[in-house]
Amino acid sequence: QSTGTPQTKPKKKKNHKLPADAPIVAVMHTLTGTSDDFASFAHAAHARGFRVAVLLRRGHLGSPLKTGRFNLLGSCADLEIHLERVTKRFPLAKVFGHAESAGTGLAVRYAGEKNTQCLFHAMVCVCPGYDTTEGGAFSRFEPFLDAHLLRSVKASFLRGANEDVFSSTETSTADVLSSPRSSDAHPCYSDLLATETMADFLRLSYKMQGNDSLRADHDNANPMGTVLTP
Repeated sequence: QSTGTPQTKPKKKKNHKLPADAPIVAVMHTLTGTSDDFASFAHAAHARGFRVAVLLRRGHLGSPLKTGRFNLLGSCADLEIHLERVTKRFPLAKVFGHAESAGTGLAVRYAGEKNTQCLFHAMVCVCPGYDTTEGGAFSRFEPFLDAHLLRSVKASFLRGANEDVFSSTETSTADVLSSPRSSDAHPCYSDLLATETMADFLRLSYKMQGNDSLRADHDNANPMGTVLTP
């Protein structure tokens, strides 16, 4: 017997699974970015048929560093490992790059170094960074932003659980902010903690970034360095 109440049909579950050849957006994040920062971006991209991979750099994984090495703008070698893993898992998919702020430095550097071997079919740079050498991008921050970024960078790479990663036995070195270092000594952990500007931090972090000199650091990481046009 009918009660007069309309019957409601169970809602059909949506299929959120993307096809194997769904295009991939590889995200290169900001200076101290995390995967959580791109949750809304990933949701919107997925709704439009894109698979999203946030390529987290060293020090951004939510766990301590495994070694005393990091790179403010990222490492092309590390990015290659990321992309190789992504393309191996989804060999039928095209990969597109989406870079923001500091992440654009890595994207531009990678694209220039790889030239025609670049794995990105296309790339978008949002709020791009530019020259990181003396007088460049890291020297032009407004004081408030500079202080905020410096606190964030120290918290991400130097403080907390990462304190145990860095040796405390290194001898603090002489000031290298105005002249090239002529000795074999390198800036150490305590030198980085004592920096007061982002420009100072960048100048003194070259050893932590896997380079033997500030010049080598600029040569290996500056987005405006050996960039080639395909």
